[in-house]
Amino acid sequence: MRIRSIKPEFWRDETIVSLPISARLTFIGLWSYVDDNGVGDARLSSIVADLYAHDLSCNLQETLRSVSGDLQQLQNAGLIVMYTDPNQARRELVFIRNWDKHQVVNRPSKGHSYPLPTAEMLDQADTHANCMSVSRDTPETLSAGAGEQGSRGTGESLPPALRTEPHQRASANTRETRAEVRMRELNATARSAEADRFATSFNQWAGGGIPSQTLIEIAQEVDTLLGDRIDPVQIADGIKAWHASDRIYPSQIPSFVAKAARPADTPKPTKATLRAVSTLDDAEALIAQFQEGTA
Repeated sequence: MRIRSIKPEFWRDETIVSLPISARLTFIGLWSYVDDNGVGDARLSSIVADLYAHDLSCNLQETLRSVSGDLQQLQNAGLIVMYTDPNQARRELVFIRNWDKHQVVNRPSKGHSYPLPTAEMLDQADTHANCMSVSRDTPETLSAGAGEQGSRGTGESLPPALRTEPHQRASANTRETRAEVRMRELNATARSAEADRFATSFNQWAGGGIPSQTLIEIAQEVDTLLGDRIDPVQIADGIKAWHASDRIYPSQIPSFVAKAARPADTPKPTKATLRAVSTLDDAEALIAQFQEGTA
């Protein structure tokens, strides 16, 4: 942990004031946590142990859940970047965006142990933050099905899925109206009703209390996996492994699903109609995997 300074304009920054107070405190804490390049170990257990040791000893689960939500908020706001160490594939790192804006380090410590994110990683983080910004602008009205039960333990509800057919992609137009551009942006963060239903089932299986924004991102990842015709048992195994790990970001789910791969027993359907029907069947099979018991 290092001594850092806070500039007066921090408290009136539009991005900062849009965040919950707990996320602002965690953001400031990360400044002391990271090295003089603005990079640190992204493991939730490591961050919480340094920033909230007392809270961790008093209420383990609630502290982990709260800080996990703070980090997700910071990432969605584009203030931090989570990425995999290019030198160690199993190590996740966190980088404070615009580090030089927040801190001036006159005598940086020698021999930084963590590599900075690449330009490609920063571009991917920008895309993620933009998608989350569009998703937050989506009206949060309840739809039949997935959103009715909401997040158990929080009273929150999932915003409705924007597509009524699974894995439908908007066509690219050379000349688009404002409404068409807006709809294209929303479709980029949309997910099918089946994926929404899965997110609700997963939340119940995990004991409830998962933030609605995290459930949306889980649904989006599941939607892509189902669209790629990944076996539902493999998806379930991967998500359970992700849930049991110390990784906290839904964007990491595909890597866990890939590790859970099993030999294919049957060929994939080729016709579009058959693929659509099979995808719906896979969604039902996946949901069933999380209705047979609890975490």
